[in-house]
Amino acid sequence: MRARCDGLVINIGSYFARYQGYVGGAAYNASKQALTGLTHKLNMEEGMHGIRGLRDPPGETVTSRCSGARPNPGDADARRRPAKMLKMEDLAALLRFVAESPPHVCVTRSSSRRTWNRLILGGGR
Repeated sequence: MRARCDGLVINIGSYFARYQGYVGGAAYNASKQALTGLTHKLNMEEGMHGIRGLRDPPGETVTSRCSGARPNPGDADARRRPAKMLKMEDLAALLRFVAESPPHVCVTRSSSRRTWNRLILGGGR
């Protein structure tokens, strides 16, 4: 990346990197917050070499973890409806936009989440 004077590093974090919550657990939350610091330092130290970093902490996204491995994965109805939970394609579209931005543009952070956020609003549907 330095040789080309161009590069983009995208770190996928978690909503818990910004908002503390019980659902993620201490180790999970700490690791996701660490990505914030890592990305920030990447931009500070490597920006002069044309290397950019983005940290995206998406909200709840329908993934294989929604199968029940999470302490509270949300009900099946919430996972099915696009308006209720993000889909991987939603996040991919946002990241593609950033990746296709001109090299002189550094989007340092984005945050995508569903319109209705159960983690902030207290649980329910």
